[in-house]
Amino acid sequence: MTYYIGQVFGLLTTACCLLMPVLKRKKHMLWLNAANNFCAVLNVLLISGWGSAITVCAVAVLQSFVALWHLKRDTKVSRGENLLFVFLFLGCGVLGYRRPIDVLPIVGAQFNMLSTFQRDEQRTRWLLLANASIFTVYYAIIGSTATLSCVCAIVSTVAGLLRYRKKAM
Repeated sequence: MTYYIGQVFGLLTTACCLLMPVLKRKKHMLWLNAANNFCAVLNVLLISGWGSAITVCAVAVLQSFVALWHLKRDTKVSRGENLLFVFLFLGCGVLGYRRPIDVLPIVGAQFNMLSTFQRDEQRTRWLLLANASIFTVYYAIIGSTATLSCVCAIVSTVAGLLRYRKKAM
């Protein structure tokens, strides 16, 4: 039963990934990013057990809230905060490391980290595309329904990139 509940959380990540890249406002993208990563933590924990994906996704939830705080106050993320999250993602990823496949979430998380603190929506989408591509491979290997979320994220991110591209005058 735990396995199936985990897979439901994987399907919830799909809903988040379908919506996130096509939203116009960064704050909405950040809220869905937090929800997506929270569901991903539960998905991986319930179907695969402890690993780097759990730790990096938990850090991603925290980072989304920090980014929302900065967005609300219209302040920039400091260089120190950027470095702190680089090390948090790497350190927590290493703490969750238990097999070679755990390298994928650690690498993918770096793109998520960059996308979360990126203020430009189009750059955010490009970084999300890299993140989703790496996590697609990871989720496919562990047999998670979250694979579908990453495929949807790739498709919807490309749609968002095309929809909001700057047109040449």
